[in-house]
Amino acid sequence: MYYSISIFIHYLGIGILITSILGGFIVHNSYRKSSNITEQLIFLKILRPIGLLGPIGLGIMLISGIGNLMFLGFASQDVISQRWLMEKLFMFFLVLIIGLYSGIRSKKRATLIEQIISGNENTKIEKQKFDKISNTFLIIQTILLLAILFRSAVK
Repeated sequence: MYYSISIFIHYLGIGILITSILGGFIVHNSYRKSSNITEQLIFLKILRPIGLLGPIGLGIMLISGIGNLMFLGFASQDVISQRWLMEKLFMFFLVLIIGLYSGIRSKKRATLIEQIISGNENTKIEKQKFDKISNTFLIIQTILLLAILFRSAVK
């Protein structure tokens, strides 16, 4: 019974992470299509809570994943010898690091937009760099998430 609860919580974490990435794509595409700088700032403010879902989902997945391993009876040496698990953990931590880095840069991008609104036109080029990097991060996170799901299905 406890294993079933742990699996359910793990799936809940996956759902939260997928919601974060999918929601990020939807709002980010609206951000990119908008030519109004004030609207772009609003889209970034909407992205902030969506981006916070990612670390929450990853945390839930990590804790429940450890619980799942305990319920399955893996000893510490068995876990290390499971190549599929090590690959999943590596990709998992890449998603976490990229997500945290992207979140920090997103806050800087919002500051740049506020400067543009206040009349500082010199920051437009820097904002464009941030936009391109943010789009790349979303694509990389999506690819890593799909790789994690694939690795979960094919052991």
